[in-house]
Amino acid sequence: MTQPNPESVFSIAQAAMQHQNWQAFFACLDQNDLLRIAANSVNRLLTHSEQTRSIMMKRCTEYAIPKEHILNLQSLSQQMSSSAHVTAEEITASPEIPTSPDLMLQTALRHRKVVDAYNQTVKALLQSASDLPQLTAAFEQDMRTYVGGGSVSSRLFVNEQLEGIVIEGNRAWATRRTQHGWGEDIGFIRKKGTWYIKLMAKRPKRLSI
Repeated sequence: MTQPNPESVFSIAQAAMQHQNWQAFFACLDQNDLLRIAANSVNRLLTHSEQTRSIMMKRCTEYAIPKEHILNLQSLSQQMSSSAHVTAEEITASPEIPTSPDLMLQTALRHRKVVDAYNQTVKALLQSASDLPQLTAAFEQDMRTYVGGGSVSSRLFVNEQLEGIVIEGNRAWATRRTQHGWGEDIGFIRKKGTWYIKLMAKRPKRLSI
């Protein structure tokens, strides 16, 4: 796929979204955005039902994710669920916890450690995928088929225009403008001669228009 400038990659992503071509759309996004979106899909597929959990695990195998990451994810997912349940029970059963900042902090930190370990495992799992854009697209399709909604809006970029594009080396910023006049910053990054979209990027104040 040729993405020689910010305008071209935006046009490709826009056309892909109009046709619900998730493979082409996610191929336009920067890796950090892919990791964030795919992680959201993993979390929802894991917890929605046994069917979606099984589907998510099969996807991991399909995209050559090492078995150790898959096993770690399963274990930490169960630990996180149990930790949340135990924490809620402790707070309910121990009247002194809600009135003791130290006990509240200890309880929260204990659960936070499990959550952090889970999030790190999800990231490592996704980074080890043989093709992260295609895996993200597969998760998006699974979400829409089995959960009832995706991790990104199906109207993203549709009927939008780019305004005020500024390029500085391997980075660029612009404004997405909808047909109703609403606007939001969007960023771009160039890697090995190819431009990718950074959805959450903010235009630097010095470049404000």
